[in-house]
Amino acid sequence: ASVTKRLTVVLKADDRLGANSLSDKIILHDTTMPPIFLGGFANLTTMPIQLFNEFLICNMDQQLMPFYIDALEAFGIPADLCSKNVAESGVAAEDDYPRLGTCALTSNMACDGSIITSSFQARRLQKPTYPVMMPMRHTEDEVHEYTEKQIRGAIKFVEEHTGEKYDWNAFYKKAEVLNTQNECELTKWDLFKTPYSPLSGT
Repeated sequence: ASVTKRLTVVLKADDRLGANSLSDKIILHDTTMPPIFLGGFANLTTMPIQLFNEFLICNMDQQLMPFYIDALEAFGIPADLCSKNVAESGVAAEDDYPRLGTCALTSNMACDGSIITSSFQARRLQKPTYPVMMPMRHTEDEVHEYTEKQIRGAIKFVEEHTGEKYDWNAFYKKAEVLNTQNECELTKWDLFKTPYSPLSGT
């Protein structure tokens, strides 16, 4: 969904702006966690937790992230932790996340520093939270069984807290779209590799 459409959902669903039923149909998840497997919940809306308050807001005010970093360091968190994770936790400490959603999926992505971020966000969101702990060496065969258990656990968690049943056919449709996007991306980079690329870019 586009950023403006997601922002509309946030403004409509925030509990602090009035009672609504839209919030009950929203699953919160870490912005860095790929939400593709949630495509099986066709009747629910996925919402990246940090999208507006930490990822996009710095495009409008580049001085805002140091404010959130300072806010968390005032709690005694060491300054050498990943600044992205500290800023996310600082948003939670300042109570600047919207209040919406029926449950949340946190993650150790993009780095293990996200684990402490998850604990801060869980306290702030006050929603049932499931940590989806993904292996960093995801190309190794040994981790596939573990990863599958993590994803199936997250699916079961969402089913239990929303009453929705997972639809594998809906997931496959979403996965086909993503596969097509990846094919286009790989084709683009193959063109970039040629001596006389018809495309301009990095």
